[in-house]
Amino acid sequence: MSNGASDEVVTALVDNDRGSQDLQIRGGGADGSALAYAFEEAFTTALKKQMRHPQFSGLIQFVVLGTTPVAERKYLPPMIEQLRRSVTEQKGKEGPYRVTMTYQKDTSSAQPGKGSAAASAEESKGGGTSLGRVGVILAVGVVLAGVAFAVTRFRGSSTAFPETVDYGDQHLTKATDWVREGVSGGVYVAQGQKLPSADLQVSVMLSTARTAEALDAWIRREYIQTKPKRLFDGAPGTDTCRVGVTTSRKDERTFTAVQFCKQTDERTVCAEHNEPVPETVLTPCQESADGESCFSEVCIRQRLDKHAALEGIVDSFLAVK
Repeated sequence: MSNGASDEVVTALVDNDRGSQDLQIRGGGADGSALAYAFEEAFTTALKKQMRHPQFSGLIQFVVLGTTPVAERKYLPPMIEQLRRSVTEQKGKEGPYRVTMTYQKDTSSAQPGKGSAAASAEESKGGGTSLGRVGVILAVGVVLAGVAFAVTRFRGSSTAFPETVDYGDQHLTKATDWVREGVSGGVYVAQGQKLPSADLQVSVMLSTARTAEALDAWIRREYIQTKPKRLFDGAPGTDTCRVGVTTSRKDERTFTAVQFCKQTDERTVCAEHNEPVPETVLTPCQESADGESCFSEVCIRQRLDKHAALEGIVDSFLAVK
């Protein structure tokens, strides 16, 4: 990334001393969350090519450069575990895929000259061809099969959220998009409306490493960390609902959020339909002796009503190549 938050991630297919080739993925930077996402993107894109390469050993080596501060490295082990789980059924020339990660000595606080020298020295060590001597730089997402060494550089997310989407019988416009901890997302609203005041807010969240259950858990965690007033939380899963209250600078918003997730071999997509709770529904539930059960019934109705539209938009994002 040009802002310095994350260095370029470089993937390399390198010769080993066993007569096969390993996939090596190197990267670093000041933002561990951005680096984890870039690693995930590089892994997914490169593996699609290398899994068909007859000389690919099945070993995927992540190397975290010294430009990554120690405090930022906490985002990387969870990403590695997710990637390991995603390839448990895959095999290379030497057997099941293995995913490893090593760290270079922290140089993020060193003088620029010294840091650059240290990084260059580290890159020259070990088996395979030195990254510093590679002369062929390819476009994002391209890995050369059939050669001893191929390089791909990644800059942030390769997921492009369209400016408009069809949602049921509505045509919605993108209000924003974002990337966080390996999850990319976009929020769509009716034309002419803006966040955070838009009545209907349809969010689409995508991950290439998490399962549907894991992405749901991540979304749930992020929701809880915003500290909303939680009126009802549906059970964790791929088809769930919640009711809560969020507060902005101008007003308070009581909402129902219906969420549906689905996964394929390539990615997981979750979509969420978020709209205000009508006053005719909100007041009786608030005055009810069992408000949680009342809001639960609201969620049941919403899940049934919004399921087709949510599944439709999820399927459209899953179908993107």
